[in-house]
Amino acid sequence: MVKQFTLRNTNGMTIKVITYGAIITAIEAPDRNGGMTNVVAGAESWIVTPLNAAGFPARSCWAAWQIGLRVPRFMIDGIEYKVTANNGANSIHGGRRGFSRVVWQGQALPVAAHEAGVRLTYLSQDGEEGYPGNLTAT
Repeated sequence: MVKQFTLRNTNGMTIKVITYGAIITAIEAPDRNGGMTNVVAGAESWIVTPLNAAGFPARSCWAAWQIGLRVPRFMIDGIEYKVTANNGANSIHGGRRGFSRVVWQGQALPVAAHEAGVRLTYLSQDGEEGYPGNLTAT
């Protein structure tokens, strides 16, 4: 299930983060007239993007995605790994599915006097998109 977290400060500024793709969908900051404006490029595309049967975006809104890698192949201990390509020979944003098209685990962090936060964590298991070993991204 996709969850949304909203962080606010005392000046009314907000940041909205969803667990699908670890995406910041909105950063609402005051404009010069004191009104709040969403300054995240691509946020409008996210809002109007139709959802597929699973409830996820049917097409990409890359301007709002936060996670990305660009590695077509690499070697570890003399073993060459070829990862899933999705942009020519490159594997950007973690491959075809990548980190940007999975649901992360979200945990609200304890609120302090001047702090608020959310921790997003995803376990990429050995072999996912061709990458070796388990990787926990936080």
